[in-house]
Amino acid sequence: MVTAGMSDRITLDVINAGIAGIIYKHSSPTQLVEAIRKISRGEMWFDSSIVSSLLVAKVKNQEVETRNTRPLTSRQQDVLSSILNGLTNKEIAWNLKASESSVKAVIQELFHKAGVRTRSQLVRIAIEKHATDWLGNDNK
Repeated sequence: MVTAGMSDRITLDVINAGIAGIIYKHSSPTQLVEAIRKISRGEMWFDSSIVSSLLVAKVKNQEVETRNTRPLTSRQQDVLSSILNGLTNKEIAWNLKASESSVKAVIQELFHKAGVRTRSQLVRIAIEKHATDWLGNDNK
């Protein structure tokens, strides 16, 4: 989806609906080409400012719900962070010096923990659960 901008609520709605990517119409041609290539390969691509905006909005508007969230293992944290950064399974495996099949297994664990079936839904849950808190990062 190419947009001039949209509210955080609409952004969450389209992510929940399973959209594969969102990019601003004022993004650079390089970013647009990268987004199209990733999405055409079946991957996801979201402008980093969209993810940041959603995280900031959630932190400002809601109390952290960490008490009901089972903590993630270190490996799950690494994989989820990589997914939020738009990396493919192959790229995640290379960065973590792991096999692609082990990355897929960790992603399935994340799906189960989050109660979702797709990467898009996992991204939405991570945003809703204040990914920085769920991931155990100190960046707030």
